[in-house]
Amino acid sequence: GVKDIIEDDEDSPRSRLAHRRGKRYALQGSRWRVKNLTYKISKYPTKRGLSKREVDDTMLKAFQVWEKETDLKFERRDSGKVHIEIRFEKRNHGDDDPFDGEGGQRAHAFFPRYGGDAHFDDDENWTLDQTNSNDGSRLLLVATHELGHALGIGHSEKKEALMAPSHDEWK
Repeated sequence: GVKDIIEDDEDSPRSRLAHRRGKRYALQGSRWRVKNLTYKISKYPTKRGLSKREVDDTMLKAFQVWEKETDLKFERRDSGKVHIEIRFEKRNHGDDDPFDGEGGQRAHAFFPRYGGDAHFDDDENWTLDQTNSNDGSRLLLVATHELGHALGIGHSEKKEALMAPSHDEWK
């Protein structure tokens, strides 16, 4: 998975170069070799709050963001092998990157060379609210960010960017 940690050393050559170039995101050397990608949601949230339909619609919107900005197309499938599998999981869930319960790490995703799957912490209070709120974590915002990783995009050093490494204020 992609850890959401940013380098604090502003004097590092990498940091100085990034500031000079104005990088918006970084492709991590891993990308899909096809333009038509499939996905499925194999495990939905178990907490009350969001219906399966709301999760389906939110993930579709997140994929549409990337479809608009790239030459990729996404198709949802209900079963079978897919490029990107989306799961809501708790704590240890078999990928050596356990979730920590509500708050903290909300989700993680894998670059294409590692399978491209996206996992969301099932202990979170996921919300459809699109404004900063103390009522939970905004699923569309977090999903769009994580799907960026699933497409091979790393973190941006611009803290206001969708692919910024830290989203404490994104609740």
